Amino acid sequence: MPPRPKFTREEITQAAYDIASEKGLEAVQAREVGKALGSTARPIFTVFTGMDELKEEVRALAQRRCREYLSGAFSFHPAFKEFGMRCIRYAVEKPHLYTMVFSDAGGPAAIKEIFGTLTEQVIDSAVDAFGLSRDRAETLMDQMIVFSNGICAFSLHGGEQLSEADLAKTISEVCIGMVIRFQILDGHFRPEGVRAMLDQPDLIPAPVAP
Repeated sequence: MPPRPKFTREEITQAAYDIASEKGLEAVQAREVGKALGSTARPIFTVFTGMDELKEEVRALAQRRCREYLSGAFSFHPAFKEFGMRCIRYAVEKPHLYTMVFSDAGGPAAIKEIFGTLTEQVIDSAVDAFGLSRDRAETLMDQMIVFSNGICAFSLHGGEQLSEADLAKTISEVCIGMVIRFQILDGHFRPEGVRAMLDQPDLIPAPVAP
């Protein structure tokens, strides 16, 4: 009969996740995880077939927690804008996790797949906030991904970080510029709508659902 695990799968994964968050996924080694658990490395291999399996579990946990953090954007209006800001904050505050979550993403399509069902919710929020068709809102989403991940790359490579105020202003200007472009192309440019967006406070907490 195989030995009974001393630690649960969740406990081992959490210990490895903490190491990855602080030092990167490459630092997740059996001895280090065992040390974090106050044990030897042996308990890891009573639960996981090897370190590759454990690292995949850590990556999956990081993706879930990243999505949970990003989903908080829907407590704000416009949610689309807060979503972009949260992507950037995540890279600034958790650079190792950001690198791990998005390291294999080759473009907007791959990143939207990582976001999962959040992708559809963010696109819906752009439709509601800016009066766009769904196709236009999806294009806006793609551009937001390219723009926000560009800023993330600067941050990860030691570039100058924008203040929250400058970040909010920059994202607003990018969004408004694209919305105006879409309205002109679709033949229903509405200056009053654009003025409303310019005058609107940057981020307003959304009403709490009863």
